[in-house]
Amino acid sequence: MKTIKINENRPTEHLRKLALQMDADFEEGFGASSLQLKDNRYGEGYMNLYEPFPGMNVRTYNLILKEELSLSLTEHGYSPLYLIFCIEGSYRHRYASEKQEKTVSQGRNLISLSSKNEEHLMTLPANRPIKLSVIVLLRKNLNHESRGNLVSVIRDIVMKMDEGESYQFIGGLKNNIERHAKILVENRRTDLAGKLITEAATYATLAAQLDDHDNENKANELDVSDSELDRVVKLCSYISQNLERPHTIRELAHKSGLYPKKLQDAFQYLFNESVATCIKNMKLEKSKVLLETTDISISSICDQIGINSKSYYSKIFKEKYGSLPKDYRFSFNKSENTFELTYKSKAQLYLSDTEVAELVANSDSANKKLGITGCLIHFGDEFFQLIEGPKSNVLKLYEKINDDNRHTNIELLWKGVRKERVFDDWGLILISDRRGFEDHNYSHELNIGMKSLVQGDAKIAIRDLRFWQRMRHLIIDRMTD
Repeated sequence: MKTIKINENRPTEHLRKLALQMDADFEEGFGASSLQLKDNRYGEGYMNLYEPFPGMNVRTYNLILKEELSLSLTEHGYSPLYLIFCIEGSYRHRYASEKQEKTVSQGRNLISLSSKNEEHLMTLPANRPIKLSVIVLLRKNLNHESRGNLVSVIRDIVMKMDEGESYQFIGGLKNNIERHAKILVENRRTDLAGKLITEAATYATLAAQLDDHDNENKANELDVSDSELDRVVKLCSYISQNLERPHTIRELAHKSGLYPKKLQDAFQYLFNESVATCIKNMKLEKSKVLLETTDISISSICDQIGINSKSYYSKIFKEKYGSLPKDYRFSFNKSENTFELTYKSKAQLYLSDTEVAELVANSDSANKKLGITGCLIHFGDEFFQLIEGPKSNVLKLYEKINDDNRHTNIELLWKGVRKERVFDDWGLILISDRRGFEDHNYSHELNIGMKSLVQGDAKIAIRDLRFWQRMRHLIIDRMTD
């Protein structure tokens, strides 16, 4: 049985490592990531992770595993509150100090708070479908983020619990709780629409579970079928991909095949807000990502999200996020998020293997002192490099790279912000077409990756996080052979 440790402080990093161990695909975006098993020797299905706001992460499991998987859940310094909703199948749970496991089956939920620093152990079964929605609340971060009455109530509940004792409750799922928890686990999307659906379904699930929010729960009384909700989910994807366009209720009703009143009811049920408010929030969420990941002007951002007035945009952005767009960008750039830059260039002269190795060794040493990590691809006479770290240090290094006469035709391919580093444990690592060709599988995959840069559109390929993740997996596989 495979055992995986998950530290709730860094759930994305642990999901990435799990993907590597299970030979699974891994995709990461802002606030969302996904592990996808494609019927290999470990099983099939997916695990998704969302981080709607600081202090909360939401994980969904929709899997059929070929061997049991044990998850060891920890968070140093504070005890997270877990709400685990079993939609299909069953799993086993115990604290590390307990000998006896409890089985939690379909249609049941587990609310669990362990004593300080005690591990939760969850065992997922083999050869049986399992669908779980897991909401994790970290009390220390909830103190710093306000999301209205819901989080206030959650925070009060957690704070009142005795930190010295474990708390556990297993009970049946009411219909409205189960329905929203099911929306969570069956939402495979990790794009803008998927994140909004997850956040809304999480809010509704918790509100129904706590049963203290009569106003929020009124939406649950609306008569909306599963097929109508599916249409709304597809419609949200269409809206999120066309935010620069104006949308009317008549147009959206026609596209979804729902009457306008039914369309409004479905949005109210799923998001607890009207169609217009939901579209406005999609625009704001996309603009926030653009502020975080690009240097484009506020006017250009307004064009991309279909808002004509900069002053109106600034007003509604501040209402939602508490600061003006330019101030938000400034504070975000000063935060600990990772700034990433990728470029390509051509070697001015032929560089021998020794010269390339010396270049990498010197860069590796210098980069570590600056808190910079990354990967250098050397293919023929071309270089492709990703560098990541503090924004000011990365930009200064890029200026230095531009002044280096050992290469020419330097072209910036992408720069922006990632939530976590790709190469977090290396100063600079080299991938070269001159190394590793005694291993056919290694050289074949290496060639495919490099040719996608040289022969295709390098600007598109290299800014795709999945490209660098494949390179990382290739390196680690090579190291562990």
